Amino acid sequence: SAHFARQLRCRLEVFRTRSRGWGVRALEPIRRCAIVCVYAGLVIGVHDADAQVDRHALCDAYMFDVRRCGDKGYCIDGFSHRGVGSFINFSCRPNLRASAFCTQSGRQLIAFSAVHDIGVGDELTYRRDTASTPRDAAERDEGDKRKCLCGAPSCCGRF
Repeated sequence: SAHFARQLRCRLEVFRTRSRGWGVRALEPIRRCAIVCVYAGLVIGVHDADAQVDRHALCDAYMFDVRRCGDKGYCIDGFSHRGVGSFINFSCRPNLRASAFCTQSGRQLIAFSAVHDIGVGDELTYRRDTASTPRDAAERDEGDKRKCLCGAPSCCGRF
C-alpha cells in the first residue's frame, strides 16, 4: 500500500562483516517500531523450497521459511530477487522483529521493524524464529543446523 511504502525511508548500507558474510547497518538513527525494510522474493511452497536450497547448495541460500497457524506455510526465496532485507543476519539478541504480511495486491512480504531505537552504524539483525521457524524437529537432523556467529552473550550456539 502507499502508506506502507511511505514508511520505508530508512537509509541502510549492505556491508561485509568480519565473520558472517554480508550484513546491513543503519546510516541514520532508527526509532523503535519503525518499519526498516522488507524481505521480498519469489513465494514458493515448502517442498519447492527444499529443492531450491539443494540447487543453491554451492552458495548461500536466501530462503525465508514462514509458518502460519493452521497451514503448512510457505517460503520466500530471496536468491534471485535479492533486496537489502535478504542481507540481514540472524542474532540471538536482535534489534529487528520480522513479521509476515500480505499487501492489498496479494504480495507476500516479510517486514522488519525496530524492536528498540537503533543507532547510526549498528548492524541490523533479527531472531530467526520471530516470523520464521526452522523445519519441524522431526524433519531436520542435528547436522542441518549451522553454528550461530552472532556473538551475543546469550547466544544459543546453533540455528
